[in-house]
Amino acid sequence: MQLRQAGKYKEAIAYLKQAVENEPGNAIYQKELADLIDSQVGKFAAQGTAALQSTSPPTLASINRARDQLLLAREIAPDSPAAKRSCRKN
Repeated sequence: MQLRQAGKYKEAIAYLKQAVENEPGNAIYQKELADLIDSQVGKFAAQGTAALQSTSPPTLASINRARDQLLLAREIAPDSPAAKRSCRKN
């Protein structure tokens, strides 16, 4: 998918959600959407964890970077176990 390759994950997710809505029985669209969401949530959770581990002890800046990444994960998939584990609601 070109949007995904261009780094436009929000647009790619929206496009695939619309595709699934238009063709709910299309397993390819469903899998692509699930894979994209999983990969983005995993990426943001890993980046958040890495930000916390980037300095010892963690600085306010590293904590804020981690929080921002984890909030992106929660924005994409609020019910994802990785997003729930990594980010508590404010």
